Amino acid sequence: PSTFSGMYPGYTLLNGVFLGNDRTFPEMARELGYTTEGVITLPKMHHSITTGFQRIDNTLGFKDASTLTGATLSKLASERLALLAESARPFLLWVHHFDPHGFYVYNMTMTPWLDDMEDHILRGYAQEVWRTDAHINTLFKDLKRRGLYDKAIIVFFSDHGEGLGEDGVFDHAFEVAENIIRVPFAIKLPGVAPRKINTPVSLLDLVPTLVDYMEIEGSEPRPGRSLLAAAKGEPLEMVPIYVSATYQFRPLHWTLIEYPWKLIFDRQRLTFRLQNIEDDPNALGDVSAKHPEVFERMYKGLARWRDANFHDRFIQQKAHRLKARQGKLPEDFTGS
Repeated sequence: PSTFSGMYPGYTLLNGVFLGNDRTFPEMARELGYTTEGVITLPKMHHSITTGFQRIDNTLGFKDASTLTGATLSKLASERLALLAESARPFLLWVHHFDPHGFYVYNMTMTPWLDDMEDHILRGYAQEVWRTDAHINTLFKDLKRRGLYDKAIIVFFSDHGEGLGEDGVFDHAFEVAENIIRVPFAIKLPGVAPRKINTPVSLLDLVPTLVDYMEIEGSEPRPGRSLLAAAKGEPLEMVPIYVSATYQFRPLHWTLIEYPWKLIFDRQRLTFRLQNIEDDPNALGDVSAKHPEVFERMYKGLARWRDANFHDRFIQQKAHRLKARQGKLPEDFTGS
């Protein structure tokens, strides 16, 4: 919901309903005449994450997490792509892969170069990543075969990474370690040459970038920023990035990144950790005592962000705002 709305988690409820006054990006696309569809694999999906989509197929959302769904998902996506390509209308197609995701499934006949890996958790994860890459490549080939690839806007991103035992952390959602919050994020824009942006960015920058590129009018300001100028070669200013790690709707960690500095507030233990991502790439230590002036500045910055997004008065307003703007199920919805 944060990625589709371009808003912080404080503007969503139960990981689903967008409570902002403006539209989600799928709603914007639909108003522009796009057909909006999704083929997804989201167990326990909150329906209102689909606001703005006309059709959602989530039949694979009933699958157990230990079941591989990538091949079936690719087939369903290819079938929908074929139908959408025949129409004269532009379209937005959201393809959501649940692999790689715990529990990791390993096929002994698929990647022999990984068979001798001693860490079986890492081995299973590596194969699921490799397998998912192959499925995504199949979709790209399908786009090229239909003559759509060059003129298509393609966005590739992940909602989170995985903890694979680093510092005793497994799974995700519980921590804000670098391997969990530093995610893949790539945008292909027709007419814009490939370029790597080294300045840290946020997934919240996606909606402003698309709004800028597509020249969508009437969009309210969002906390993210357009990356279009940077994609065209202009320098990108370093700005603060905020992260909220939430589990079962309870914020566990709040994080402020002013690269290379990173301040983490653990809401369970009521403790702070200041880290330097350049000196400590995995960001596991705490250098608060060595850099008190940095800690003090970032402490105040994190407090201001908390008050704007998670303050009690703000949260109390949610019930009222939810009645005014409820999430809508697609007209054609299949699955959990």
